[in-house]
Amino acid sequence: MQPMQPPQFPPPGPPGPPGGSGTGKIIAGVAAGVVLVGAIIGGAVMLTSGGGDEPVRARGGSSPAPATGSGDTSDDTGTSEEKPSAEDAGERMRLTTPGTVDDGAYTLEKDKAALERDGLKLGSPPPGMTQEIGRYRGTRDSRTTALMISGGYGTIAAPDRVVDGMFTGVASDGATTVVRQRETFRPGKADGIKIDCEIVRNTKFGYAPVCGWADGSTAAVLLYMNGALRSPSDINLAQYADTTAVIRVETRTPR
Repeated sequence: MQPMQPPQFPPPGPPGPPGGSGTGKIIAGVAAGVVLVGAIIGGAVMLTSGGGDEPVRARGGSSPAPATGSGDTSDDTGTSEEKPSAEDAGERMRLTTPGTVDDGAYTLEKDKAALERDGLKLGSPPPGMTQEIGRYRGTRDSRTTALMISGGYGTIAAPDRVVDGMFTGVASDGATTVVRQRETFRPGKADGIKIDCEIVRNTKFGYAPVCGWADGSTAAVLLYMNGALRSPSDINLAQYADTTAVIRVETRTPR
């Protein structure tokens, strides 16, 4: 099957590509990525605008970067060779929002259904793509570290273009600006898949690292909220890329 042209998504919604079953359609292009990430900033703002919560801060109270269970930042310079992934073996994967991620460092607070009940508006995903979003709270040493995960799963023909779209979507709300451009990492836990990360600044929640990936069947972008981050120099993107690689393993399951 040849990749279809990327669907366009002017408001109020995209035209769908013709024919085929939902799960068999191929998702390709920047616009698909924009739609997948469209709600992540809204979910973060909902969290920081909630009643009574302290501003988000670093896990452990002072560390500016997350401490993952892997501790593996090898091959994050982009020099390693591609490694086989689950898709190379013909295994199709789905994206999930499990009860905990990052080896238990974050606990699910709101899944997609709960966020929608709270008023979060999700854009229509491309035909053949199932959208997932979840909001997590830090569970180690700090009640107030937070994480948003937004993405989806389907048959992704152009992963790099979807990643481009996701990062375009992060800064498309008018209140979020990119203050450190994307860098590409290859953590050992990523199974050969590239992890891209950048730093944004939002008028509500301040500085935040954003990381994401796309492969043959899943795509996601993660926004890490941490009120202790006072400048881009506080943020170790390589370490957040490593955390994202760990979370990628935890959130992908066979279909």
